[in-house]
Amino acid sequence: MPPVRPRVISSDGIPDNELPVDQSSNRVIGTVYQNLTNKSILVIVTTKESITAKGDKAHIDIISDENSIPTTILASHELQSTDAVTNLALDLIESTSFIVPPTFYYQVTSSDTGTGASTLVKCIETSLG
Repeated sequence: MPPVRPRVISSDGIPDNELPVDQSSNRVIGTVYQNLTNKSILVIVTTKESITAKGDKAHIDIISDENSIPTTILASHELQSTDAVTNLALDLIESTSFIVPPTFYYQVTSSDTGTGASTLVKCIETSLG
């Protein structure tokens, strides 16, 4: 029988030596999270942007750096309609992966207008190394 690896959990709930962890229920748009482990983590976020009328916008920014309020935009997703279409209903679902070094912070933010709506569908985190 192989030896059992101890489960080491950092104060932010990310296992230091485990398989990917679904953090979806613990992550929300607009909140800053810090990697408190001693290893870099791979973060995979899936977001959904929805609009239902002309001129509406759903916009997501994925931000990460060493600042407690991160300012470095790693990726942006935007869904906006400029066409005069009746019964408009558009959705955009995208996944983005990025690495957060030890002590660095990350955040998913949204800036929506009209009926635009951005949601965090999934957030998976895993320790690297």
